[in-house]
Amino acid sequence: MIEVSVRVTSKVITSTIMKRPRQTKDEIVLREITKASDAIRKKYKQLQEQKYVKEKVLNDTWKPVVTPLKKRVEQEKAQSSDGQKNDPGTSVHNVWKSFTPEQLDNVYGIRELSRGRQVIGSKLVFFDQNKVYIGDDVYPLSEGLLQLLFKKIPDEKLIEDQDLEHYNDVLLKSNAYRVQNRSSGRLRTSNVPKFRLISELLGMR
Repeated sequence: MIEVSVRVTSKVITSTIMKRPRQTKDEIVLREITKASDAIRKKYKQLQEQKYVKEKVLNDTWKPVVTPLKKRVEQEKAQSSDGQKNDPGTSVHNVWKSFTPEQLDNVYGIRELSRGRQVIGSKLVFFDQNKVYIGDDVYPLSEGLLQLLFKKIPDEKLIEDQDLEHYNDVLLKSNAYRVQNRSSGRLRTSNVPKFRLISELLGMR
């Protein structure tokens, strides 16, 4: 009886397998693609959730610090924009035009060469916002230093001690106070009022 039952069962299983439709190669590939797509979609969702959690933690952690900093940056930008007209560096390229030829000092000050180049003594001069580059040195711009660099008769009310120190350094390094702007050149002499100031700075007297 047992042997007969086993044979019957075996026949039933074989018959069921034979009746089941065989999957084509395309169907197998499609099923694998579907599985992979579902797995990728699930993984992407997990990553998005993790990213959201991280960003939320970072924002909550750094918000007390970042918010005041953002406000400070915005305030500084606004102040910079409002104060741009009074910044000596922003209009320095127009300084040359603001003086008459009689006011400009082409000996101990900045003079203009061809192609718009500017020099003082033997050093090229470049202006950039709040700084002036003279040779290899950089100096902060101020109204007093501009007076010394451009004018024959600078307004001494605008000149600070630091301006005098910077101008003295410029004269020494550029040899603007020497004939032909050479270190071996003899000292220049002049009867302009500015020469008295230069003499005191360099100890010529």
